[in-house]
Amino acid sequence: ALGAGGRSYLGNLHYCSPWSSNLQTSRKIIQAFIDSPDKTVIHHGYLLPPDEMKRRFIIKNLFFWQGLSLSDYQQYFASDALRDFPDLERFIQQGYCYQNGSRLRLTETGMALSDCLAPVFVSPEVMLRENRQR
Repeated sequence: ALGAGGRSYLGNLHYCSPWSSNLQTSRKIIQAFIDSPDKTVIHHGYLLPPDEMKRRFIIKNLFFWQGLSLSDYQQYFASDALRDFPDLERFIQQGYCYQNGSRLRLTETGMALSDCLAPVFVSPEVMLRENRQR
C-alpha cells in the first residue's frame, strides 16, 4: 500500500494508507510516509471475513476486461456468485454485463458505468470503516 490512499491485500488482510482529497493534507500524508523509519508497519487494516472476501473477488474480477469467472468463484468459495449477489443478475438484465459460458463480462455500457456499479458490492461495514479513516 504505497502512497496516499494506496491499498493492498495479503490473503484475507486488507490494509491501506491514509488518503485525502485535500492537497495540503495529502502532502502531509506523503511526508509522514517518507519520514517513517519502518515502511512495513500497517497502521490501517483489518482481516476480511468470508463475505468480504467474496465481495473483493467480485470487484477485483468483474470490473476488469477478462471479467468474473463464475467457475473460479465456485471453486474458491464453494458457492454460486449469482446466488450470493443477486445484483449480478440485475446487471445482466439491465445490460451492464453478460454471461459467456462460465464468465461474466461488462458490456460497453457497464464498463463506462463501472465506477458507479462497483460500489454496489462494497458492504456497509467497509464503507463505514473507510469513512472513519478520512
